[in-house]
Amino acid sequence: MSITVEHLTKSDLEPAAGILAAALRDEPGFASVVPDPVRRAQVMGVLLKILVRDAFPFGNVWIARDNGHIVGTAIWYAPGDFPMTALRQLRIAPAMLPMLRFGRSMVTRLGQMEENAKAAFPNDPCWYLAALGVDPERQGQGTGSRLMEAALAEIDTNREAAYLETGEEINVCFYERFGFEVRESALQLAPAPGPTHWTMWRSPVRT
Repeated sequence: MSITVEHLTKSDLEPAAGILAAALRDEPGFASVVPDPVRRAQVMGVLLKILVRDAFPFGNVWIARDNGHIVGTAIWYAPGDFPMTALRQLRIAPAMLPMLRFGRSMVTRLGQMEENAKAAFPNDPCWYLAALGVDPERQGQGTGSRLMEAALAEIDTNREAAYLETGEEINVCFYERFGFEVRESALQLAPAPGPTHWTMWRSPVRT
């Protein structure tokens, strides 16, 4: 296995989004909003493609390759790029229309997740890890760590903070290895009575 990490190029948008959709298909928050696994896979396919396309122009989407094949994707937003501006929301609106075939109530619940994330977002400037996913068949082999190391190296160059949410306790330990600390342990990200999430903060490195 020979992992390389690089910034996403336009030609790799689709496979990068596909990896995220597969990796995050059982994420607790999304699973509570879309319980049916078949429908959830379809929803995640559309949603992650929209997210990757929105983040791509900012140049902060990372991919991991093994022998040329994409095996992991990480979406970061630089300070000031999240939450989305009204203009960006308008730009992605047409891409959201296919989501309506899954039902308005589901779209409403997904929208509530976004609003809850925005409400909990720190006031202090920070990088935001919006999504990190590794091919399910390649998890536990260090790919996620390589993606984190590449992004944090750039973040640390400018001595900036970073923030994320996670719905799985095992991920808390993973992110703690990279200097993140739990900020909140019971964020109601998914609509109640859905599962709660952890928020985590990484202070700027000091010289």
